[in-house]
Amino acid sequence: MRDLAQSKLALDNPVESIVNFQSTKDFEEQAVLLEGWNQGYAQLSSGGFEGYVSEMRFDNMHLFIEYSSQRLVKNGLLTEVNVAVGVPLQFSGNGLCCGSACNHQSMHIFSGKDGFEFFSPTQLVMAGISVKRDTLLNTLNAEDAELA
Repeated sequence: MRDLAQSKLALDNPVESIVNFQSTKDFEEQAVLLEGWNQGYAQLSSGGFEGYVSEMRFDNMHLFIEYSSQRLVKNGLLTEVNVAVGVPLQFSGNGLCCGSACNHQSMHIFSGKDGFEFFSPTQLVMAGISVKRDTLLNTLNAEDAELA
């Protein structure tokens, strides 16, 4: 059952951006809200699900905050041209992202080279940014670009 609330605002900016908010009570629907992440979710904890994605898109960048009320296993794969960073802002319990603990000092880095698996904690608020690899490389100095 689809229960989406949407709000879009075009910003007065030379690079067009859109602010978008979508909420849902279905974890499978939540999985597809982050466009380009090619995700599938399964709920691990009991109880009703609530979630939302609030996002802002630019030509070469995507900023978002995602909330999920229940413990989930998330599988996904970014496109080859993107690199993403996720930072857990708030959560309850333990999580595991690609074999690394999810804690308040975590920063999870994703790329299109490999898929990812994330066992999320409950009440998770995750902030993220996805950037085109070429855009990122153009902002790095030569030494940093060799590491990317």
